[in-house]
Amino acid sequence: RYVKTVLDKNYRAVLSDAELMTAAIAFMNHSLNISEASRSMYVHRNTLIYRLDKIEKMTGLNIRSFNDAMTFRAAYLIFKTIK
Repeated sequence: RYVKTVLDKNYRAVLSDAELMTAAIAFMNHSLNISEASRSMYVHRNTLIYRLDKIEKMTGLNIRSFNDAMTFRAAYLIFKTIK
């Protein structure tokens, strides 16, 4: 039931987009710190902010918030295991 609720069409679009997922994973791996994540990806911080905003528009989750980041991470792990 969780998979059907969380992994709707918009989530699948984000989770299958390599550019958005690279941004999201780097952001979460650097403790939700935009400066560190953008530095590790070799992109301008505004580029990372744009990608995070795009994820928010598509999924409704602001992964800059810890709770939303954990929800997104759980959806990613579920998607990865069923894919």
